[in-house]
Amino acid sequence: MSAKINWYKSSTVVIDAQNMLYRAYWAVRGLKTSGGRPTNAIYGMLGMIKATLEHFNRKLVVVWDGKGETWRHKLAKRAIKAGVIFMPYKATRVKSNEILEELYPQIDYIVDAIKYLGLRQVICPGMEADDLIGAVCDKFDGKKIIISTDKDFFQLISREVRVYNPRRYTLYSKAKIRREYGIHPKRFVDVGALMGDATDCIEGIRGIGEKTALKLIKHYGSLKEILADLDNLAEDDRWVAEIRDNLLKVKLAYKLKKIAPYWPGGTELLVQPPNFEKFGKLMKEMEIKGYSSAVFKRALGTK
Repeated sequence: MSAKINWYKSSTVVIDAQNMLYRAYWAVRGLKTSGGRPTNAIYGMLGMIKATLEHFNRKLVVVWDGKGETWRHKLAKRAIKAGVIFMPYKATRVKSNEILEELYPQIDYIVDAIKYLGLRQVICPGMEADDLIGAVCDKFDGKKIIISTDKDFFQLISREVRVYNPRRYTLYSKAKIRREYGIHPKRFVDVGALMGDATDCIEGIRGIGEKTALKLIKHYGSLKEILADLDNLAEDDRWVAEIRDNLLKVKLAYKLKKIAPYWPGGTELLVQPPNFEKFGKLMKEMEIKGYSSAVFKRALGTK
């Protein structure tokens, strides 16, 4: 067995649920029940979970964003009051009517379907999946693979943690990150702090994209080293001057981009034995014919 296949089959697989949800929703369009109820995200995400069970270890943990305000929202609010930034955290993520009316009503059905399959899930109010995924990686012994297209998870890569990008069919290790990007995986939080993140409304340094951020980190070593020696760095370096002029903003962006593994007291892995009867009834209610109980029994190795 090759080293890569061994990783696929022997690691705990940690799924970034929101990331998979949106990919599933946009990948399958127009699927509805005879009564007009959208089911495309349900169908698409179950297909992705089935493929994951077939190609990776069946030891899955599905991690969701919790509802409510997170510590990042609160931190950004304090920064706005202090005049450091002007936009709340994730302020631009305004949900369209389509998302509110078609995607969101499908989420509870997906959570139920995963529960009926006997797979583990983590949902905690006021917690983002990023931090919970970091905690799951700390909590479980042995090798872990995070499935997500989000580069923020690169900072968690270690000897026992890798990230699989399903769009690129690529498994990222420490060595792979060094070959492709020229930096240590942990320095990706530095890159994110410099360039910001328009999706989450995190302000970085205007004009700095990934290419320039990587160049700066390669040259100076880390954001910490840049900030510690700002007064002595090259005056003719345009970007050093920009960092100096936006010091508080960069420090804030670093805090917002850094994954903070945290397992709140009372949080449990939601898992129970498979209930294929309920799963079958749910598929019948959703008029989804492609994913019978028998199909998932085979994928789960129970038949």
